[in-house]
Amino acid sequence: MDNFRRTPQKNGDEEMKDIHKKLLELIPKDKELRIIDIGCGKGFNTNLLHEKGFNIEGIDINSNSIKIAKENYPDISFKVKDVFKVDFSEYDVVLAFGLFEYVSNLKILLNKLEKEMKQDSVLIFSIPNVCSFTKRLRCLFGINPNRQKTTEEYSTSTYTFKDIEEMIKPLNFKQKEITSMYYDGIKNITFPTNKNLSSKIIVRMVK
Repeated sequence: MDNFRRTPQKNGDEEMKDIHKKLLELIPKDKELRIIDIGCGKGFNTNLLHEKGFNIEGIDINSNSIKIAKENYPDISFKVKDVFKVDFSEYDVVLAFGLFEYVSNLKILLNKLEKEMKQDSVLIFSIPNVCSFTKRLRCLFGINPNRQKTTEEYSTSTYTFKDIEEMIKPLNFKQKEITSMYYDGIKNITFPTNKNLSSKIIVRMVK
């Protein structure tokens, strides 16, 4: 039985800029560190860090996405690989932006990461907030908030900030930081907003 399924994503330019800005804020500055981008898709985020001089490679279970990534970014190592078959002890940084929402049992994957990641290594991941402003609006109009805009498929897993906080609490990481990111209409609202309305939940943990 597959542990996850992937859906092709088409992100807008503004959204990608926000994601890339967040990535550069969170990633360790030491460019000698070995980084793996799991669920790299077509390699947009992988290439961003590669262009900034980071030592990064990407994996994805979707062979079509990896084919496109290799064609677009031939200087980067991309492989078709199941994330559950990766030995994470080989890496200093594990990056997962756009993967965890398709993992059917995220606890199993997080436990694998906890077990295999070496001391001082860093895990950075994002996951959509099921309570975001946009998803609430979709619900008001009777639209499934987890249906992808460009496909007939749905995210397999949905989480709130509280869900993620409870999930990472027992994990043996010495540093745990949860932040939020907005890239829908709410980010242009000037009055203070609650994190529970944000588009994505961002987690950075140090082993």
